[in-house]
Amino acid sequence: MAQTSKIRAFGMLAERLGAIEIETPVFTDSVQLEVYLREKYPVLRELPYILAVDLAICSEKTDLSPDSVVALLPPFAGG
Repeated sequence: MAQTSKIRAFGMLAERLGAIEIETPVFTDSVQLEVYLREKYPVLRELPYILAVDLAICSEKTDLSPDSVVALLPPFAGG
């Protein structure tokens, strides 16, 4: 049985994906994961989002493990 990872989606991303949690194959880095997500879920090509791994926002390629906590976050404004 192949290992899978669970990705949490928040806000409008969850609404557009139709789920707050999606399962993906296990990837070794965030770039591979994003390529997969945009291929499997074309709506993500159109929506802005931030990828977070283990509570840290990814601004560049980040290593993943089967235990990584990954989230898709909609854009947000702070103040």
